[in-house]
Amino acid sequence: MHVQGRIGALLPRSSDLERQVTPRALIPPLTIFLTAVTALALVLTAAAITPPPTIDMVASPPHAAVSAAALPEASTSLARITELVLPPPPVVIDLARLLYAPGADGPSHALSGPLLLVVESGSLTAHLAGSGQLVHADRTAEAAEGTLSLRVGDNLVLPAATPAAFHNGGDVPVIALVAGVFPAVAVASGLGRIGPARWADAWSPGATVQPLVGGWMLDLPSGPSTVALRRMSLRPGDGVPLTAPGPAILAVETGALTLVADQGMVWRQPPDGPDTLVGPDSQTTLLPDDGALLPGEAGVTLRNNGSSPLQLLVLTVDPDGAV
Repeated sequence: MHVQGRIGALLPRSSDLERQVTPRALIPPLTIFLTAVTALALVLTAAAITPPPTIDMVASPPHAAVSAAALPEASTSLARITELVLPPPPVVIDLARLLYAPGADGPSHALSGPLLLVVESGSLTAHLAGSGQLVHADRTAEAAEGTLSLRVGDNLVLPAATPAAFHNGGDVPVIALVAGVFPAVAVASGLGRIGPARWADAWSPGATVQPLVGGWMLDLPSGPSTVALRRMSLRPGDGVPLTAPGPAILAVETGALTLVADQGMVWRQPPDGPDTLVGPDSQTTLLPDDGALLPGEAGVTLRNNGSSPLQLLVLTVDPDGAV
């Protein structure tokens, strides 16, 4: 945390002490006064030349463990879906941003795992050939079937293998965040590779896809689970620990994230290139478009050691009842 200090000094004024004294009587008080002023000047000079404390010199108060469901006030919940049935592990957890240009109209398409879509801007029309769940921006939920109009803040949840088509009938682009949990075998066969799994263009026909972060996970919770998507903001100098009982993925949107691995294995994922392991008691810096993968029960500390605000997305998959 950046620490700034200012030292102010207020010297006594002697104008109110004017009185008639003889030269012999003035010398001792004047000597004492000059000595005091000199001592005070030395103290102020020493304080002025002492370097200010840095983040490495100042001990931060210990943080209590913060679960993914209890992130700081600077965390905004974008979506939280409970009782979600997930495919058996191993799986691929993915997060991407979609842009539907005006007039964009994709064919009906089904994915091999549950899908969560959050509208960030614009209005998007969805045509479902099955049933899902629509959660409005005010967090009221209803069954979703047929043709729907999704507005800013709305969440659409589709079970695995539910066909859906999306259309932007407006005159402004629609931006949406999309997350999914897919069987690893289906992803590997569909992409023709077994490397880092990123959201493929074919998964969202009609949209321009910006993959954010994605990877293979082995320790998925058994039974119904909760998938939560949050946006976190950290001011310069702020830091918060993050632990989650299930796997989590992070994507940096703006700023620079200093990620400290406290426990477990953490993987750093650059936009282009292989994942790299961040071992315990080590740290790495993530820039915009970088991501990180946290297996279940991994713990990290998120810090903003830069001079500008930091913003990132956090997607967690936890067993119901743990959040």
